[in-house]
Amino acid sequence: MKPPSINAFSDEVINQAIERFAVDGERIKKLHSFEHFMYEFEKDSKPLILRITHESHCTADHIKGEVEWIRHLASGGVRLPEPRPSRAGEVVEVLDSHDGSCFSAVVFPKITGQHLACPSDYTSEIVRQWGQILGRIHTLSGTFEPSSESRRRQHWFEDDDFNAEKYLPPDQTLVIERCHEMIERAHTLETDTESYGLIHGDMHAYNFLVTDSGITVLDFEGSRYDWFVNDLAIPVFYAVRDPALKRSDDKFACWFMRNLVRGYSRENTLDKEWFAEIPFFHKLREVMLYILLHAEGLDDLDPWSQAYMKGRRESIEQATPVIDIDFAGL
Repeated sequence: MKPPSINAFSDEVINQAIERFAVDGERIKKLHSFEHFMYEFEKDSKPLILRITHESHCTADHIKGEVEWIRHLASGGVRLPEPRPSRAGEVVEVLDSHDGSCFSAVVFPKITGQHLACPSDYTSEIVRQWGQILGRIHTLSGTFEPSSESRRRQHWFEDDDFNAEKYLPPDQTLVIERCHEMIERAHTLETDTESYGLIHGDMHAYNFLVTDSGITVLDFEGSRYDWFVNDLAIPVFYAVRDPALKRSDDKFACWFMRNLVRGYSRENTLDKEWFAEIPFFHKLREVMLYILLHAEGLDDLDPWSQAYMKGRRESIEQATPVIDIDFAGL
């Protein structure tokens, strides 16, 4: 069955976006249509990205909340692409569909820069800048307040990411049980303002670009209320699986985390006791991705996801550490 966004999307929707953002309809180029319908175009000789999102994935209010958060971070010194207004001065334009549902359209500048594409790109200073930006985001989280409750970002448990019963085969009872155990444990953790707030939520190496000015952060759609230490756990979770690096050894993981935390401490302070929870947050990310890939369908996985899924059920069932090092002792 096609997702509702596919059924609702049509030329009428894209034409509304073209008109409202004054796009040259002859020169717009489609990029992909996964969670969003993404297009690239130029205006005043500057490359821009048009992102169109169906309400079944993200409401207009939720996207407006994302924009408010982005602007708050930009005003606090975080380098990121800020949305561009439409002809009417609206940053988020609501587009009607033929079936009565709606889409939201946002335009961002296209950033020119480089991903970390080879082992030599992973320098100590780049990883420290990576951590420093996370520290800045967490500090700025404490001074952010959305303009309305309808625009407030979700807490980690409020979306479908951990809905194991909905997406996993019913015979995977032990995986479902492990998922419930982790969620129950997460709800016992402290949520004071020193350790819990708005995080990026997915700042792996492919969600930022290295430019002449430094690191520019991308993709704040997944920002949510969560533990700050989870934002530190996620980069190393993905770094040890980066096919460009081919480094899954403990020595690399220790080096990476030491530099990430050194950078983080330039902007924010986190009680070191929280680093003992990194293995737990790795398992939480492991099961979340496992559920997400089942939700998307296992028949057409990309190479990274195929490699990730090998032995993953057994790892979850046996509660095998994702990275077996003493993060608190680094």
